[in-house]
Amino acid sequence: MLIDSGLQCLALVAQFHRVAADAAGLQHRFGRGACPADNVLRAARSLGLRARRVQLEAAATAGRVLPAIGLDREGGSFVLAAVRDGGEDGLHYLVKRPGQGRPEQLDASEFAELWSGELILLAPRGAPGFGAGQRFNLRWFIPSLIKYRRLFAQVIIASFFLQLFALV
Repeated sequence: MLIDSGLQCLALVAQFHRVAADAAGLQHRFGRGACPADNVLRAARSLGLRARRVQLEAAATAGRVLPAIGLDREGGSFVLAAVRDGGEDGLHYLVKRPGQGRPEQLDASEFAELWSGELILLAPRGAPGFGAGQRFNLRWFIPSLIKYRRLFAQVIIASFFLQLFALV
């Protein structure tokens, strides 16, 4: 089965953010054949990522959160992994295309030929302030307790009745 390049790129970026994603599963869920950028946005949001489609100039990509999904002029997609300042040579772009083994480094003119000017920015969704700097304490469990509060309440009630019957 031919998998859309946008969904392949989404799976790569999701795995970078440590979100489990399978391109074939996304293709099955979000459509067969060519997948428009709107479907890629919906698929990203279903994985728990924040996703936004923006129109930018090539030079404006340097300050963005990367990796991101770039849309090319032919309707395909690629992963924009890094933008580096090459000094006098200008900006250099590290691009990974689906189906190619290694990423390629493009200069500004090559990147301008490839890129349509649209970028899908992706970031992991999470509680504000939740990240590598947070201490491990009771607050670390609160998002999971809230998410599974109904199941947690059922376990507490079942435990209560088991202990009650043990006293009898």
